[in-house]
Amino acid sequence: MKDEWKRFLLQWVLPVVIFAVIMVFMFASFTANIKQETVTSYEEDMVVASGEYAEGITSSIRRMEAVAEALIDVIVDNNLADFGASDVLRPLVKNSDAYMALLVAENDKVVTDEGRSFLGTDLSYFDSVISLSPKGISFVRDDEVKGDPALVVKMPVNDSVHKCVLLYYPLNPEVVRKLVTVEKDADDSSFCVITDKDGKILVTSKEMPGFNNDSNYWDDIASGNNSSTLKRVRTRVVSYLSGSFEAVIGKTDYIVTYTPIKDTGYILMTSYNKLNVDKDENRQYRSSIKRLQWCLAVMAMFIIVITFIQIVQNYITSKNNTELKDKADTDQLTGLKNKLATEREIKEYIEDHPDTLGMLFVVDIDNFKKINDTMGHAFGDEVLRELGRNIGINFRVSDIIGRSGGDEFMIFLKNLKEEQNTLREAQKLIYFFRHFQVGDYVKYSVTASIGAAVFPTNGADFESLYKAADAAVYKSKKRGKNQLSFYDDRDRTPEEVAEADAHLIDITRKEE
Repeated sequence: MKDEWKRFLLQWVLPVVIFAVIMVFMFASFTANIKQETVTSYEEDMVVASGEYAEGITSSIRRMEAVAEALIDVIVDNNLADFGASDVLRPLVKNSDAYMALLVAENDKVVTDEGRSFLGTDLSYFDSVISLSPKGISFVRDDEVKGDPALVVKMPVNDSVHKCVLLYYPLNPEVVRKLVTVEKDADDSSFCVITDKDGKILVTSKEMPGFNNDSNYWDDIASGNNSSTLKRVRTRVVSYLSGSFEAVIGKTDYIVTYTPIKDTGYILMTSYNKLNVDKDENRQYRSSIKRLQWCLAVMAMFIIVITFIQIVQNYITSKNNTELKDKADTDQLTGLKNKLATEREIKEYIEDHPDTLGMLFVVDIDNFKKINDTMGHAFGDEVLRELGRNIGINFRVSDIIGRSGGDEFMIFLKNLKEEQNTLREAQKLIYFFRHFQVGDYVKYSVTASIGAAVFPTNGADFESLYKAADAAVYKSKKRGKNQLSFYDDRDRTPEEVAEADAHLIDITRKEE
Protein backbone atom coordinates (compact mmCIF):
# COMPACT_ATOMS: atom_id res chain seq x y z
CA MET A 1 0.00 0.00 0.00
CA LYS A 2 2.85 2.37 0.84
CA ASP A 3 4.51 1.74 -2.51
CA GLU A 4 1.21 2.38 -4.29
CA TRP A 5 0.91 5.77 -2.58
CA LYS A 6 4.44 6.68 -3.63
CA ARG A 7 3.68 5.70 -7.18
CA PHE A 8 0.47 7.75 -7.08
CA LEU A 9 2.30 10.82 -5.79
CA LEU A 10 4.98 10.53 -8.48
CA GLN A 11 2.55 9.91 -11.33
CA TRP A 12 -0.24 12.37 -10.45
CA VAL A 13 0.34 14.79 -7.54
CA LEU A 14 3.86 15.87 -8.47
CA PRO A 15 3.04 16.66 -12.15
CA VAL A 16 -0.03 18.63 -11.07
CA VAL A 17 2.00 20.69 -8.58
CA ILE A 18 4.70 21.37 -11.19
CA PHE A 19 2.05 22.34 -13.72
CA ALA A 20 0.42 24.76 -11.26
CA VAL A 21 3.77 26.42 -10.50
CA ILE A 22 4.55 26.74 -14.21
CA MET A 23 1.14 28.28 -14.91
CA VAL A 24 1.53 30.87 -12.13
CA PHE A 25 5.01 31.78 -13.34
CA MET A 26 3.93 32.01 -16.99
CA PHE A 27 0.91 34.15 -16.19
CA ALA A 28 2.98 36.57 -14.10
CA SER A 29 5.71 36.75 -16.74
CA PHE A 30 3.36 37.23 -19.67
CA THR A 31 1.24 39.80 -17.85
CA ALA A 32 4.32 41.86 -16.99
CA ASN A 33 5.70 41.92 -20.55
CA ILE A 34 2.70 41.59 -22.82
CA LYS A 35 1.74 45.27 -22.71
CA GLN A 36 5.18 46.40 -23.90
CA GLU A 37 5.29 43.66 -26.50
CA THR A 38 1.89 44.77 -27.78
CA VAL A 39 3.07 48.38 -28.09
CA THR A 40 6.25 47.31 -29.87
CA SER A 41 4.40 44.98 -32.21
CA TYR A 42 1.77 47.58 -33.08
CA GLU A 43 4.36 50.26 -33.81
CA GLU A 44 6.33 47.79 -35.93
CA ASP A 45 3.14 47.16 -37.90
CA MET A 46 2.74 50.91 -38.43
CA VAL A 47 6.32 51.14 -39.70
CA VAL A 48 5.60 48.27 -42.10
CA ALA A 49 2.44 50.03 -43.30
CA SER A 50 4.40 53.24 -43.91
CA GLY A 51 7.00 51.24 -45.79
CA GLU A 52 4.23 49.93 -48.04
CA TYR A 53 3.05 53.50 -48.67
CA ALA A 54 6.60 54.55 -49.58
CA GLU A 55 6.98 51.49 -51.81
CA GLY A 56 3.85 52.60 -53.65
CA ILE A 57 5.51 55.90 -54.59
CA THR A 58 8.73 54.09 -55.55
CA SER A 59 6.83 51.58 -57.68
CA SER A 60 5.05 54.39 -59.54
CA ILE A 61 8.38 56.06 -60.33
CA ARG A 62 9.95 52.77 -61.41
CA ARG A 63 7.06 52.04 -63.75
CA MET A 64 7.40 55.53 -65.17
CA GLU A 65 11.14 55.00 -65.73
CA ALA A 66 10.54 51.61 -67.36
CA VAL A 67 8.17 53.16 -69.91
CA ALA A 68 10.63 55.98 -70.48
CA GLU A 69 13.51 53.56 -71.14
CA ALA A 70 11.49 51.84 -73.85
CA LEU A 71 10.67 55.16 -75.52
CA ILE A 72 14.27 56.35 -75.23
CA ASP A 73 15.27 53.31 -77.26
CA VAL A 74 12.83 54.50 -79.92
CA ILE A 75 14.38 57.98 -79.84
CA VAL A 76 17.90 56.62 -80.21
CA ASP A 77 17.01 54.10 -82.92
CA ASN A 78 15.15 56.65 -85.04
CA ASN A 79 17.33 59.74 -84.38
CA LEU A 80 14.18 61.83 -84.07
CA ALA A 81 14.13 65.46 -85.05
CA ASP A 82 12.82 67.89 -82.47
CA PHE A 83 9.53 68.45 -84.23
CA GLY A 84 8.63 64.72 -83.91
CA ALA A 85 9.45 64.34 -80.21
CA SER A 86 5.91 64.92 -78.94
CA ASP A 87 4.74 61.84 -80.84
CA VAL A 88 7.17 59.76 -78.78
CA LEU A 89 6.54 61.50 -75.45
CA ARG A 90 2.78 61.31 -75.63
CA PRO A 91 2.60 57.49 -75.08
CA LEU A 92 4.97 57.89 -72.14
CA VAL A 93 2.51 60.17 -70.33
CA LYS A 94 -0.43 58.01 -71.35
CA ASN A 95 1.10 54.75 -70.09
CA SER A 96 2.66 55.90 -66.82
CA ASP A 97 1.96 58.06 -63.76
CA ALA A 98 3.86 61.00 -65.28
CA TYR A 99 1.66 64.00 -65.98
CA MET A 100 4.23 65.67 -68.28
CA ALA A 101 7.38 64.69 -70.19
CA LEU A 102 10.05 66.87 -71.83
CA LEU A 103 12.68 65.92 -74.40
CA VAL A 104 15.84 68.06 -74.07
CA ALA A 105 18.16 68.48 -77.09
CA GLU A 106 21.87 69.32 -77.09
CA ASN A 107 21.07 72.98 -77.79
CA ASP A 108 18.88 73.04 -74.61
CA LYS A 109 15.79 73.17 -76.78
CA VAL A 110 12.88 71.51 -74.95
CA VAL A 111 9.85 69.82 -76.52
CA THR A 112 6.84 68.78 -74.38
CA ASP A 113 4.53 65.82 -74.87
CA GLU A 114 1.91 68.32 -75.99
CA GLY A 115 4.15 69.63 -78.79
CA ARG A 116 5.20 72.89 -77.18
CA SER A 117 8.85 73.94 -77.44
CA PHE A 118 11.02 76.43 -75.57
CA LEU A 119 14.53 76.79 -74.21
CA GLY A 120 15.27 74.79 -71.10
CA THR A 121 17.15 77.72 -69.67
CA ASP A 122 13.80 79.46 -69.32
CA LEU A 123 13.14 77.09 -66.41
CA SER A 124 14.70 78.28 -63.15
CA TYR A 125 15.51 74.75 -62.02
CA PHE A 126 16.75 73.54 -65.42
CA ASP A 127 20.50 73.61 -64.68
CA SER A 128 20.11 71.81 -61.34
CA VAL A 129 18.12 69.00 -62.96
CA ILE A 130 20.36 68.70 -66.03
CA SER A 131 23.38 68.46 -63.75
CA LEU A 132 22.07 65.24 -62.18
CA SER A 133 24.46 62.59 -63.46
CA PRO A 134 23.80 60.37 -65.23
CA LYS A 135 20.21 60.36 -64.00
CA GLY A 136 18.44 61.40 -60.85
CA ILE A 137 15.37 62.83 -59.13
CA SER A 138 14.74 66.36 -57.93
CA PHE A 139 11.71 68.05 -56.38
CA VAL A 140 10.35 71.30 -57.79
CA ARG A 141 7.67 73.36 -56.10
CA ASP A 142 6.51 74.72 -59.47
CA ASP A 143 7.22 72.94 -62.77
CA GLU A 144 6.87 76.36 -64.47
CA VAL A 145 4.97 74.75 -67.34
CA LYS A 146 1.72 73.69 -65.72
CA GLY A 147 2.35 75.23 -62.34
CA ASP A 148 2.29 71.95 -60.35
CA PRO A 149 4.70 70.58 -57.73
CA ALA A 150 6.49 67.47 -58.97
CA LEU A 151 9.32 65.02 -58.66
CA VAL A 152 11.38 65.55 -61.82
CA VAL A 153 13.11 62.40 -63.01
CA LYS A 154 16.02 62.81 -65.43
CA MET A 155 16.53 59.91 -67.88
CA PRO A 156 19.64 60.24 -70.16
CA VAL A 157 19.24 59.65 -73.91
CA ASN A 158 22.94 59.58 -74.81
CA ASP A 159 22.82 60.14 -78.53
CA SER A 160 24.29 62.89 -80.73
CA VAL A 161 21.12 64.95 -80.84
CA HIS A 162 19.35 64.68 -77.49
CA LYS A 163 20.51 65.08 -73.91
CA CYS A 164 17.75 63.58 -71.77
CA VAL A 165 14.08 63.05 -71.06
CA LEU A 166 12.51 64.76 -68.03
CA LEU A 167 9.58 62.98 -66.40
CA TYR A 168 7.24 64.83 -64.05
CA TYR A 169 5.64 62.81 -61.27
CA PRO A 170 2.89 64.73 -59.42
CA LEU A 171 3.57 65.38 -55.76
CA ASN A 172 0.67 67.47 -54.52
CA PRO A 173 -1.55 66.82 -51.45
CA GLU A 174 -4.35 65.27 -53.48
CA VAL A 175 -2.07 62.73 -55.16
CA VAL A 176 -0.35 61.91 -51.89
CA ARG A 177 -3.70 61.35 -50.14
CA LYS A 178 -4.73 58.88 -52.85
CA LEU A 179 -1.48 56.99 -52.73
CA VAL A 180 -0.81 57.18 -49.01
CA THR A 181 -4.10 56.12 -47.45
CA VAL A 182 -3.10 56.79 -43.85
CA GLU A 183 -6.23 58.86 -43.20
CA LYS A 184 -8.41 56.08 -44.56
CA ASP A 185 -6.52 53.34 -42.73
CA ALA A 186 -6.32 55.22 -39.40
CA ASP A 187 -8.45 58.31 -38.76
CA ASP A 188 -9.02 61.87 -39.96
CA SER A 189 -6.48 63.34 -37.54
CA SER A 190 -3.65 61.26 -38.99
CA PHE A 191 -1.56 62.64 -41.85
CA CYS A 192 1.74 62.27 -43.67
CA VAL A 193 4.58 64.55 -44.72
CA ILE A 194 7.25 64.02 -47.39
CA THR A 195 10.61 65.66 -46.64
CA ASP A 196 14.16 65.49 -47.87
CA LYS A 197 16.74 63.86 -45.62
CA ASP A 198 17.50 67.18 -43.92
CA GLY A 199 13.84 67.71 -43.01
CA LYS A 200 12.80 70.22 -45.67
CA ILE A 201 9.05 69.74 -46.24
CA LEU A 202 8.05 68.97 -49.81
CA VAL A 203 4.35 68.23 -49.36
CA THR A 204 1.82 67.32 -46.67
CA SER A 205 -1.27 65.18 -47.23
CA LYS A 206 -3.39 67.98 -45.76
CA GLU A 207 -2.89 71.39 -44.22
CA MET A 208 -1.61 71.12 -40.67
CA PRO A 209 -1.01 73.98 -38.22
CA GLY A 210 2.70 74.67 -37.84
CA PHE A 211 3.75 73.02 -41.11
CA ASN A 212 4.68 75.17 -44.09
CA ASN A 213 6.03 74.22 -47.48
CA ASP A 214 9.80 74.66 -47.63
CA SER A 215 9.98 74.89 -43.83
CA ASN A 216 12.00 72.36 -41.84
CA TYR A 217 10.03 69.49 -40.33
CA TRP A 218 12.32 69.17 -37.33
CA ASP A 219 12.18 72.89 -36.56
CA ASP A 220 8.37 72.83 -36.84
CA ILE A 221 8.02 70.06 -34.19
CA ALA A 222 10.91 71.15 -31.95
CA SER A 223 8.61 72.91 -29.52
CA GLY A 224 7.20 70.55 -26.91
CA ASN A 225 9.40 67.56 -27.83
CA ASN A 226 12.57 66.14 -26.34
CA SER A 227 15.54 67.47 -28.31
CA SER A 228 17.72 64.41 -27.67
CA THR A 229 14.96 62.14 -29.03
CA LEU A 230 14.62 64.27 -32.14
CA LYS A 231 18.38 64.31 -32.61
CA ARG A 232 18.54 60.51 -32.39
CA VAL A 233 15.69 60.14 -34.89
CA ARG A 234 17.23 62.67 -37.30
CA THR A 235 20.46 60.65 -37.29
CA ARG A 236 18.52 57.57 -38.33
CA VAL A 237 16.57 59.48 -40.98
CA VAL A 238 19.77 60.84 -42.52
CA SER A 239 21.00 57.23 -42.70
CA TYR A 240 17.78 56.27 -44.54
CA LEU A 241 16.60 53.94 -41.77
CA SER A 242 13.00 53.21 -40.74
CA GLY A 243 11.46 53.52 -37.30
CA SER A 244 9.01 55.39 -35.09
CA PHE A 245 8.90 57.90 -32.24
CA GLU A 246 6.39 59.85 -30.16
CA ALA A 247 5.95 63.56 -30.80
CA VAL A 248 3.61 66.40 -29.90
CA ILE A 249 2.45 68.17 -33.06
CA GLY A 250 0.32 71.19 -32.36
CA LYS A 251 -1.52 70.12 -29.24
CA THR A 252 -1.98 66.47 -30.22
CA ASP A 253 0.18 63.48 -29.33
CA TYR A 254 1.22 61.41 -32.34
CA ILE A 255 3.13 58.24 -33.11
CA VAL A 256 5.30 59.20 -36.07
CA THR A 257 6.84 56.62 -38.38
CA TYR A 258 9.64 57.45 -40.81
CA THR A 259 10.71 55.43 -43.81
CA PRO A 260 12.81 56.27 -46.90
CA ILE A 261 11.18 56.45 -50.33
CA LYS A 262 13.69 54.29 -52.18
CA ASP A 263 15.62 55.66 -55.17
CA THR A 264 14.44 59.23 -54.45
CA GLY A 265 16.42 60.44 -51.43
CA TYR A 266 13.19 61.60 -49.75
CA ILE A 267 11.50 60.52 -46.51
CA LEU A 268 7.87 59.67 -45.77
CA MET A 269 6.85 60.81 -42.26
CA THR A 270 3.50 59.28 -41.25
CA SER A 271 1.76 60.60 -38.12
CA TYR A 272 -0.90 58.54 -36.26
CA ASN A 273 -3.06 60.00 -33.51
CA LYS A 274 -1.70 58.45 -30.30
CA LEU A 275 -5.11 58.37 -28.63
CA ASN A 276 -6.45 56.10 -31.36
CA VAL A 277 -3.23 54.08 -31.40
CA ASP A 278 -3.58 53.50 -27.65
CA LYS A 279 -7.14 52.27 -28.17
CA ASP A 280 -5.98 49.82 -30.81
CA GLU A 281 -3.08 48.68 -28.64
CA ASN A 282 -5.46 48.09 -25.71
CA ARG A 283 -7.67 45.98 -27.96
CA GLN A 284 -4.65 43.95 -29.00
CA TYR A 285 -3.55 43.71 -25.36
CA ARG A 286 -6.92 42.34 -24.29
CA SER A 287 -6.83 39.96 -27.22
CA SER A 288 -3.37 38.78 -26.16
CA ILE A 289 -4.56 38.26 -22.59
CA LYS A 290 -7.43 36.15 -23.90
CA ARG A 291 -4.97 34.12 -25.97
CA LEU A 292 -2.85 33.66 -22.85
CA GLN A 293 -5.87 32.47 -20.93
CA TRP A 294 -6.70 30.10 -23.74
CA CYS A 295 -3.11 28.87 -23.70
CA LEU A 296 -3.26 28.16 -19.99
CA ALA A 297 -6.63 26.51 -20.43
CA VAL A 298 -5.15 24.32 -23.14
CA MET A 299 -2.28 23.40 -20.85
CA ALA A 300 -4.76 22.51 -18.13
CA MET A 301 -6.69 20.41 -20.60
CA PHE A 302 -3.43 18.80 -21.62
CA ILE A 303 -2.79 17.69 -18.03
CA ILE A 304 -6.36 16.41 -17.79
CA VAL A 305 -5.92 14.52 -21.03
CA ILE A 306 -2.63 13.03 -19.84
CA THR A 307 -4.37 11.94 -16.65
CA PHE A 308 -7.22 10.46 -18.61
CA ILE A 309 -4.78 8.68 -20.91
CA GLN A 310 -3.05 7.13 -17.92
CA ILE A 311 -6.35 5.94 -16.52
CA VAL A 312 -7.63 4.39 -19.73
CA GLN A 313 -4.30 3.14 -21.07
CA ASN A 314 -4.80 -0.34 -19.69
CA TYR A 315 -8.36 -0.33 -20.98
CA ILE A 316 -7.24 0.66 -24.48
CA THR A 317 -4.50 -1.95 -24.48
CA SER A 318 -6.98 -4.58 -23.39
CA LYS A 319 -9.47 -3.42 -26.01
CA ASN A 320 -6.87 -3.54 -28.76
CA ASN A 321 -5.91 -7.05 -27.75
CA THR A 322 -9.58 -8.00 -27.77
CA GLU A 323 -10.04 -6.51 -31.24
CA LEU A 324 -7.04 -8.43 -32.57
CA LYS A 325 -8.38 -11.59 -30.99
CA ASP A 326 -11.85 -10.94 -32.43
CA LYS A 327 -10.35 -10.38 -35.87
CA ALA A 328 -8.46 -13.66 -35.63
CA ASP A 329 -11.66 -15.38 -34.47
CA THR A 330 -13.90 -13.92 -37.20
CA ASP A 331 -14.99 -15.62 -40.40
CA GLN A 332 -14.21 -13.03 -43.11
CA LEU A 333 -17.14 -13.96 -45.37
CA THR A 334 -20.01 -13.96 -42.87
CA GLY A 335 -18.66 -11.81 -40.07
CA LEU A 336 -19.53 -14.58 -37.58
CA LYS A 337 -17.07 -16.49 -35.42
CA ASN A 338 -14.97 -19.04 -37.25
CA LYS A 339 -14.95 -22.73 -36.40
CA LEU A 340 -12.07 -22.64 -33.92
CA ALA A 341 -13.47 -19.67 -32.03
CA THR A 342 -16.98 -21.13 -31.96
CA GLU A 343 -15.85 -24.47 -30.59
CA ARG A 344 -13.51 -22.80 -28.08
CA GLU A 345 -16.20 -20.52 -26.66
CA ILE A 346 -18.75 -23.34 -26.42
CA LYS A 347 -16.22 -25.55 -24.61
CA GLU A 348 -15.35 -22.69 -22.22
CA TYR A 349 -19.02 -22.09 -21.43
CA ILE A 350 -19.71 -25.79 -20.87
CA GLU A 351 -16.68 -26.05 -18.57
CA ASP A 352 -17.68 -22.96 -16.55
CA HIS A 353 -21.45 -23.74 -16.41
CA PRO A 354 -21.83 -27.52 -16.26
CA ASP A 355 -25.22 -27.40 -14.55
CA THR A 356 -27.02 -24.83 -16.71
CA LEU A 357 -29.46 -25.56 -19.52
CA GLY A 358 -28.22 -24.89 -23.04
CA MET A 359 -28.82 -25.98 -26.59
CA LEU A 360 -26.74 -26.49 -29.72
CA PHE A 361 -28.13 -26.04 -33.24
CA VAL A 362 -26.18 -27.34 -36.22
CA VAL A 363 -27.48 -25.71 -39.41
CA ASP A 364 -26.71 -27.21 -42.82
CA ILE A 365 -27.83 -25.27 -45.92
CA ASP A 366 -29.92 -27.51 -48.20
CA ASN A 367 -28.56 -28.17 -51.69
CA PHE A 368 -25.76 -25.66 -51.32
CA LYS A 369 -23.65 -27.35 -53.99
CA LYS A 370 -26.56 -27.03 -56.37
CA ILE A 371 -26.84 -23.31 -55.50
CA ASN A 372 -23.19 -22.82 -56.40
CA ASP A 373 -23.50 -24.85 -59.59
CA THR A 374 -26.68 -23.22 -60.87
CA MET A 375 -26.54 -19.69 -59.43
CA GLY A 376 -22.78 -19.25 -59.30
CA HIS A 377 -20.25 -19.14 -56.46
CA ALA A 378 -20.77 -15.39 -56.04
CA PHE A 379 -24.44 -15.99 -55.26
CA GLY A 380 -23.47 -18.85 -52.96
CA ASP A 381 -21.18 -16.48 -51.06
CA GLU A 382 -24.02 -13.95 -50.91
CA VAL A 383 -26.26 -16.63 -49.34
CA LEU A 384 -23.69 -17.29 -46.64
CA ARG A 385 -23.06 -13.57 -46.14
CA GLU A 386 -26.76 -12.73 -45.75
CA LEU A 387 -27.27 -15.67 -43.42
CA GLY A 388 -24.39 -14.50 -41.25
CA ARG A 389 -25.77 -10.93 -41.25
CA ASN A 390 -29.35 -11.87 -40.28
CA ILE A 391 -29.42 -15.09 -38.29
CA GLY A 392 -28.27 -13.41 -35.09
CA ILE A 393 -31.38 -11.19 -35.00
CA ASN A 394 -33.34 -14.06 -33.47
CA PHE A 395 -30.97 -14.64 -30.55
CA ARG A 396 -29.26 -12.82 -27.69
CA VAL A 397 -25.93 -11.07 -28.04
CA SER A 398 -24.49 -13.41 -25.44
CA ASP A 399 -25.34 -16.54 -27.47
CA ILE A 400 -22.57 -18.11 -29.58
CA ILE A 401 -23.08 -18.12 -33.36
CA GLY A 402 -20.42 -19.22 -35.83
CA ARG A 403 -19.65 -20.76 -39.19
CA SER A 404 -18.18 -24.20 -38.67
CA GLY A 405 -17.80 -25.29 -42.31
CA GLY A 406 -18.47 -24.38 -45.94
CA ASP A 407 -22.29 -24.39 -45.58
CA GLU A 408 -22.57 -25.38 -41.90
CA PHE A 409 -23.30 -23.08 -38.96
CA MET A 410 -23.45 -23.65 -35.21
CA ILE A 411 -25.65 -21.78 -32.73
CA PHE A 412 -25.24 -22.37 -29.00
CA LEU A 413 -27.87 -20.85 -26.73
CA LYS A 414 -26.79 -20.21 -23.14
CA ASN A 415 -28.76 -20.44 -19.91
CA LEU A 416 -32.23 -21.27 -21.22
CA LYS A 417 -33.60 -21.60 -17.66
CA GLU A 418 -36.50 -23.98 -18.52
CA GLU A 419 -36.87 -27.01 -20.78
CA GLN A 420 -39.82 -25.47 -22.63
CA ASN A 421 -37.53 -22.67 -23.80
CA THR A 422 -35.74 -25.18 -26.01
CA LEU A 423 -38.89 -25.63 -28.10
CA ARG A 424 -39.59 -21.87 -28.29
CA GLU A 425 -36.05 -21.12 -29.47
CA ALA A 426 -36.33 -23.87 -32.07
CA GLN A 427 -39.52 -22.27 -33.41
CA LYS A 428 -37.64 -18.97 -33.87
CA LEU A 429 -35.10 -20.69 -36.08
CA ILE A 430 -37.78 -22.49 -38.05
CA TYR A 431 -39.65 -19.23 -38.61
CA PHE A 432 -36.43 -17.51 -39.71
CA PHE A 433 -35.75 -20.00 -42.50
CA ARG A 434 -39.36 -19.94 -43.68
CA HIS A 435 -38.87 -16.26 -44.49
CA PHE A 436 -35.17 -16.17 -45.39
CA GLN A 437 -34.61 -15.03 -48.97
CA VAL A 438 -31.58 -13.80 -50.89
CA GLY A 439 -31.36 -11.72 -54.07
CA ASP A 440 -31.92 -8.14 -55.16
CA TYR A 441 -34.37 -8.68 -58.03
CA VAL A 442 -35.35 -12.36 -57.96
CA LYS A 443 -35.72 -13.58 -54.39
CA TYR A 444 -34.29 -17.04 -53.76
CA SER A 445 -35.71 -18.90 -50.75
CA VAL A 446 -32.96 -20.65 -48.86
CA THR A 447 -33.78 -23.67 -46.70
CA ALA A 448 -31.75 -25.61 -44.17
CA SER A 449 -31.64 -28.95 -42.40
CA ILE A 450 -31.22 -28.21 -38.69
CA GLY A 451 -30.27 -30.47 -35.83
CA ALA A 452 -30.78 -29.57 -32.17
CA ALA A 453 -29.18 -31.13 -29.09
CA VAL A 454 -29.83 -30.06 -25.49
CA PHE A 455 -27.02 -29.55 -22.97
CA PRO A 456 -26.36 -31.42 -20.75
CA THR A 457 -29.21 -33.88 -21.48
CA ASN A 458 -27.93 -34.96 -24.92
CA GLY A 459 -24.25 -34.39 -24.20
CA ALA A 460 -22.27 -33.14 -21.20
CA ASP A 461 -19.25 -32.06 -23.26
CA PHE A 462 -18.81 -30.39 -26.60
CA GLU A 463 -17.86 -33.49 -28.57
CA SER A 464 -20.86 -35.55 -27.45
CA LEU A 465 -23.19 -32.57 -27.78
CA TYR A 466 -22.00 -31.86 -31.34
CA LYS A 467 -22.39 -35.53 -32.32
CA ALA A 468 -25.97 -35.46 -31.03
CA ALA A 469 -26.79 -32.27 -32.97
CA ASP A 470 -25.12 -33.64 -36.10
CA ALA A 471 -27.18 -36.83 -35.80
CA ALA A 472 -30.29 -34.64 -35.57
CA VAL A 473 -29.22 -32.90 -38.80
CA TYR A 474 -29.08 -36.32 -40.45
CA LYS A 475 -32.65 -36.91 -39.27
CA SER A 476 -33.79 -33.65 -40.86
CA LYS A 477 -32.16 -34.53 -44.16
CA LYS A 478 -33.66 -38.02 -44.23
CA ARG A 479 -37.07 -36.64 -43.32
CA GLY A 480 -37.05 -34.45 -46.45
CA LYS A 481 -34.83 -31.49 -45.51
CA ASN A 482 -36.09 -27.95 -44.81
CA GLN A 483 -36.88 -28.77 -41.21
CA LEU A 484 -35.54 -28.93 -37.65
CA SER A 485 -35.12 -32.14 -35.68
CA PHE A 486 -34.20 -32.60 -32.04
CA TYR A 487 -31.81 -35.38 -31.16
CA ASP A 488 -34.33 -36.67 -28.58
CA ASP A 489 -37.41 -35.73 -30.69
CA ARG A 490 -38.81 -33.66 -27.82
CA ASP A 491 -40.81 -31.59 -30.26
CA ARG A 492 -42.79 -34.62 -31.51
CA THR A 493 -45.35 -37.01 -30.01
CA PRO A 494 -44.56 -40.74 -29.88
CA GLU A 495 -46.93 -41.30 -32.78
CA GLU A 496 -45.15 -38.60 -34.85
CA VAL A 497 -41.80 -40.16 -34.03
CA ALA A 498 -43.02 -43.63 -35.06
CA GLU A 499 -44.44 -42.25 -38.29
CA ALA A 500 -41.24 -40.35 -39.05
CA ASP A 501 -39.12 -43.44 -38.31
CA ALA A 502 -41.30 -45.59 -40.55
CA HIS A 503 -40.98 -43.01 -43.30
CA LEU A 504 -37.25 -42.96 -42.69
CA ILE A 505 -37.08 -46.78 -43.04
CA ASP A 506 -39.00 -46.62 -46.30
CA ILE A 507 -36.70 -43.99 -47.70
CA THR A 508 -33.64 -46.00 -46.64
CA ARG A 509 -34.94 -49.17 -48.34
CA LYS A 510 -35.68 -47.28 -51.54
CA GLU A 511 -32.15 -45.86 -51.53
CA GLU A 512 -30.73 -49.37 -51.12
